[in-house]
Amino acid sequence: MGATSKASWMVAASIGVVEALKDQVIFRWNYPLRSYYQAKKLSA
Repeated sequence: MGATSKASWMVAASIGVVEALKDQVIFRWNYPLRSYYQAKKLSA
């Protein structure tokens, strides 16, 4: 494996990890916010 292909593989893996973590954080905050707005909408 050449140095450039190894470097590009590492960049792709890093981007994948960042995207996975971002999805987890968004999902963690999305659920309480959605349930809050649903409860607010139901009570209105």
